[in-house]
Amino acid sequence: VDGSLTLITGASSINNGTLQVKRDIICSNLSQYTAGAGSALIKLISDGSPHTITGASGCTFPQLEIATNTDNVTLIGNINILGDYTNLLYKVSSVGTLTTTGSTLTIMNAPTVFVPGAHMYNNVTFNASTHKSLQGATMNVGGTLTLLGYNSFSNGALNVYGNLNVDSIDPFSMNGDLVVTLKGNPSGQTVSSNTHFSTIPNLIIDTGSNPVTFGTNVAVSGNMQILTVGTLTTTGSTLYMKVPSSDVSLDLKGIAIENINVSNAAAGYGVNLASDLTVNGTLTGTNIFIKMFAKNLSANAISLSNSSITKSGGVLTVGGSVVGTGSMYGGTVNP
Repeated sequence: VDGSLTLITGASSINNGTLQVKRDIICSNLSQYTAGAGSALIKLISDGSPHTITGASGCTFPQLEIATNTDNVTLIGNINILGDYTNLLYKVSSVGTLTTTGSTLTIMNAPTVFVPGAHMYNNVTFNASTHKSLQGATMNVGGTLTLLGYNSFSNGALNVYGNLNVDSIDPFSMNGDLVVTLKGNPSGQTVSSNTHFSTIPNLIIDTGSNPVTFGTNVAVSGNMQILTVGTLTTTGSTLYMKVPSSDVSLDLKGIAIENINVSNAAAGYGVNLASDLTVNGTLTGTNIFIKMFAKNLSANAISLSNSSITKSGGVLTVGGSVVGTGSMYGGTVNP
């Protein structure tokens, strides 16, 4: 296509081929029509001048590649990539400057080819689908990152400079080796899970002197670590550590949180403290081992069910008093 391409197809799919476009691409939301799923590749190529890719909330691209050499490209509106339910390709092979201000990129199924490049995206959403993989990619999100889904989310990293929102299909959590890192914003960043099942696979906070605020629920199914943070505000919140099928590490650098709830669906795994843990409210443990590894743990109150805390040389303080060992708080405190 030497000019621009407008997609206004019905509910049927677009398959088996490539549409190379030299100018602009428009995915139109006219009437009841949407561009459908499919294996067809929509590929934007160079003509030596700037390009735009414009989407709409009800319109989906089957597969999308940007290969404009040094030509600049601007994403406008809602860029929704659906794939064909088996394969989904989003790839930036070459581009001058990719401008995403005001846009939302939504990956609607599990990507099989995912090459976002080292560009800064605005808002990004990963829709509900099982066993998602970033195919080894790292993606930078300047706006809001929304994670929707369940089961595994693996093989990649998401660097977030805006807010982080997570939702899932109860009672299934997201797990896997995906690492989400909050990278800092002078206006602050908020992390929020819709329910305690809405888990982030692994979370790192590395915001420098910039602040972070927890929503009512923040749920993590893997490791959690604070590297740097200005102020961490957790008033009224609960951090849920939903341990999957192996021990996880918790490293909050001694920064106080409001409440923490650690649990394991099937007893046998636990949370390992990599630094001191301070809980202003209540620590709740269900089917879990909490291993202090000579770190200090302080909580206003503790409630255990089929759970234990092992000090290994650390100091356990509850309600302002140092406590010993034995059966207490509904569970066991070990030396």
